[in-house]
Amino acid sequence: MVEERIMSERVDQFFEALGMTRDSLDLNFELERFLSHMKQGLMTFDRNDNLLMIPTYLSLGSKIPLHEPVIVMDAGGTHFRIALIYFDDRLQAVIQDFQRYPMPGTQGEMDKETFYNTIADYMFPYLDHAKKVAFCFSYGTEILPNHDGRILYFSKEVRCEDAAGTLLGESLKKTLAQKGVADADQIQFVVLNDTVAALMGGFAESNAREHSAYTGFVMGTGLNMAYVEENINIKKLRGQIPLLNNMIINTEAGDYLIESTNKVFRKIDQRSAQPGISLLEKQLSGRYQGLVAYYMMEEAIEEGLFSDGFASAFNKVTEVASADLDHFVKDPYSEGLLQDLCQDDRDRELMYRIIDSIFERAAQLVSVIFTAVHIKLGKGRNPTKPMAITIEGSTYYKSDLFRNKLHYYVKKFINEEHGFYNEILHVDHANLIGSAMAALLN
Repeated sequence: MVEERIMSERVDQFFEALGMTRDSLDLNFELERFLSHMKQGLMTFDRNDNLLMIPTYLSLGSKIPLHEPVIVMDAGGTHFRIALIYFDDRLQAVIQDFQRYPMPGTQGEMDKETFYNTIADYMFPYLDHAKKVAFCFSYGTEILPNHDGRILYFSKEVRCEDAAGTLLGESLKKTLAQKGVADADQIQFVVLNDTVAALMGGFAESNAREHSAYTGFVMGTGLNMAYVEENINIKKLRGQIPLLNNMIINTEAGDYLIESTNKVFRKIDQRSAQPGISLLEKQLSGRYQGLVAYYMMEEAIEEGLFSDGFASAFNKVTEVASADLDHFVKDPYSEGLLQDLCQDDRDRELMYRIIDSIFERAAQLVSVIFTAVHIKLGKGRNPTKPMAITIEGSTYYKSDLFRNKLHYYVKKFINEEHGFYNEILHVDHANLIGSAMAALLN
């Protein structure tokens, strides 16, 4: 009994030392800091500690042209999706010839020529049907007034460094021309981020209820948020855009330089493909949750908290995926990568606590992002007109534990402590539908 109490205290101390307890984060401190980085990002293109707050030159509204096909490409963290989309007489999106491929650069280092040639090959079968292309590109990208996009950096461990600085639309036109496409210069590209596409997809599908604002949030391989900002507040574009209008802003929230960190997160950043980039994403998103768990297990083994049998079996483990965490939580006594490591109930309890702490921290920080957008807009005070948050991403939809924790913090931190209300929307194919809208309206 004494031995169990001592072990329990050691486990508690382990989580406290790593800053991974429920009370480790000062949510209001991070909220004020995140808001400050948002405001600074709207004032300057100088990155420094600011969020990028990328202008999209896209807005909501206007009448959608019917029966006009658009090529929609979605470059995600794992897959590259492409389809032909048009809107019918009922304003319903019709998706045709949908294909899914590996995301270029996820299978190893790739140069920019191979990167653009691969995408051009994906496009070939569709070019006889449409010349408007919506390119949903889920990486740091500067959007230009002509709706092309300049790649700023890659994240999610995509490796194609020399493509940084290139223009997506212009580069693809040149590549297609080199491959013999005679009218490649007539192709019209609209480049946007997946959060912007989610926002527009939610706007298209939410006519049944009135909302005070529309936002898009992605939590899958990556992490990001988009919202609609008044032009007068986008001071870095003063003189370039009409003041009495609005524009969708891609915050690049995953790039937030979070101050609350620990040696596990520092290790992940230092060993990543892009150190110093996407620090918040490396703590929360699905691409990194397995890594966080892996390094926490490594630390716990060094502290002698797991059994010798667990430590011995762990030596053979080279990778843990976020799906492994979800599988363990759903049934700790079934077969699985993490279940098979555990030798006894003490191992299983510690494993559960590690996973629980990762999802707890993620839910807390996502609630901070939501609250920051509420405060920035001043929207969602009236529960009958909540702020709409269209969420995309498997990390949210496939993890019951994370989703339940986030709903708890929405109630506790956003509703009760800060007095804001939102409605989470799920829209099938939101990215594809929103991207098609963007190309047709712009």
